[in-house]
Amino acid sequence: MLCSKENEELERRCENLFNELQQAKKINREEEDDYQKKTQENKYLKDYIEKTGLAMDLCNTGKTVSEVKERQKRRKIKELKSGVEKALWFAGTYGLNLTSATFSDVNGNDFPLSFTDNTKAKSYKNLSEEEKNRIKEVLFIQDKFCVGEAAYHELTMSEGGESLPRSYLIRQCKDSMNELCHIERTPGMAEGAQVNFKDELKKVLTSLISNRKEDENNESQSKIGKIKVKLSGDGAKMTRVTSFVILSFSILDDKDSVMSSKGNHTVAVIKGAESYELLETSCSDIFQDVNKLIKEKYIKIDGCDDPIEIEICMGGDYKFLLLIMGLKGATSDFACLWCKIFKALRYDMSKPMDFYITDKEMIRTLEDIKKCALKNSYSCEHVPLVNIPLENIVLDELHLMLRVTDKLTKNLILEAVNRDNKDSVEKTRSKNTMTYLDSLVKTICSCGISFSVWEKKNADGKASGVYDFTSLMGSEKKILLEKLPEKLSGVITPETSDSVIQLWKDFNNIYSHLLQMKSPTEDEIEKYFSEVKAWVDLFVKLGSQLEGYGKARVTTYIHAMAYHVPQFMRKHGGVKKFTGQGN
Repeated sequence: MLCSKENEELERRCENLFNELQQAKKINREEEDDYQKKTQENKYLKDYIEKTGLAMDLCNTGKTVSEVKERQKRRKIKELKSGVEKALWFAGTYGLNLTSATFSDVNGNDFPLSFTDNTKAKSYKNLSEEEKNRIKEVLFIQDKFCVGEAAYHELTMSEGGESLPRSYLIRQCKDSMNELCHIERTPGMAEGAQVNFKDELKKVLTSLISNRKEDENNESQSKIGKIKVKLSGDGAKMTRVTSFVILSFSILDDKDSVMSSKGNHTVAVIKGAESYELLETSCSDIFQDVNKLIKEKYIKIDGCDDPIEIEICMGGDYKFLLLIMGLKGATSDFACLWCKIFKALRYDMSKPMDFYITDKEMIRTLEDIKKCALKNSYSCEHVPLVNIPLENIVLDELHLMLRVTDKLTKNLILEAVNRDNKDSVEKTRSKNTMTYLDSLVKTICSCGISFSVWEKKNADGKASGVYDFTSLMGSEKKILLEKLPEKLSGVITPETSDSVIQLWKDFNNIYSHLLQMKSPTEDEIEKYFSEVKAWVDLFVKLGSQLEGYGKARVTTYIHAMAYHVPQFMRKHGGVKKFTGQGN
């Protein structure tokens, strides 16, 4: 009985103690909450009091930074950084944070200090558009000048590298860009990479139509008409033994970027020399998509209720066009892609402008090439890889300029060498000089171009009598066309000087003005044809006096410039838009 009462008393006391403990905890929590609340409310005042209580004796009492060695220099820089952070505490009252400061010593050496918190690594996806664009610019420079990731990382770690984007952000940017498209291996044995042509075309068309909708002049989607897509390709020799074939496409209706790198979209890169077999095997997937689109004539894209009508065209250098259409090389008997003219008759300018597209015996068609390929006639040896109508296959005007300028330059060199050889007949071998050739090279260099000529060697190391010259870029050849004619007087053979100079001037006019016309009228096309005819006639006439000119020297490019470019101008509103980007 006694034990029972004691137990009840103990339970009552325990319960009272527990209630008191709970009450004490509650009061303690309330006090803590009140403290946190007041601390938060007076944080600014608290920080201000703490800052005003800082010791501001920050002066350097020892040697200057430039007077000490590296170890002491690092210590002093660390002290300086701490002092700067303390001294500029008031920047926070303006709503500003200190991120960096740069100091220079008496020798002009910079000492950048960073005050940002780098403990948390940023992600590329979380950066602002401005920061992303800066990283993309750095990545572009890396790729353009072949700067490796390890080399760039060392740059960021070196003195002054603090301002460069971190190397891990560059890698994340690269990965992000790789996710934009699916890259796969090309078919066949040759090494190569490709993207899906149809998917890539859809992306580009979606972007183009989206931009059109934002244009005030485009009030509705119904105004979207036929869109022309240009397929192009070219071979590129990277080293003495390594070549690549590159396929790309562009939208001819996109006037702002069709001739820029931005408007040209690469769909395949294949390691190997240009050949029909390589294109047939490695580009089979792409050509299959192209031929399917040509047959269907429409493509369905997101954001458009109705399918978009498309027309496939093709451009590029002449070798690529011949290969892809199954023809033999440019030196074959019937090397013209658009007609069946025999090579010995290419000089004939007596035919009217439309002769080679109206004469049924002369005109080529896609079906005609397929039939001739079965018989191996008219220089057709393979079936075309794409079913693009020949009127939609347009000669690249820039490549035309490059090849014709090469021909004219080679003729100048040949003329100078022949004059030097003629003069040397009466001289002893020890006194043989290349006076005329040296004068020509000096004249070309005076145009602001680096240029040289050399004699090739035979296998035994002896002189071959064949000369080669510096391969010029497109921009350099444009300078040559513009400036050289005025300098040739007195440098080339006096008897033919006027005709040769006129030949250079007239071709410069044909290329720089007539071939650059946008949407030329019928009268302008007629004028172009008459001027090209006169130019070819002068070229042929010079053959009776100088080597390198004449009937047999009229190339396929020259014939096409006269009789087929006018048709391209008429159908496509000029040929400038078919220029190969980057040449």
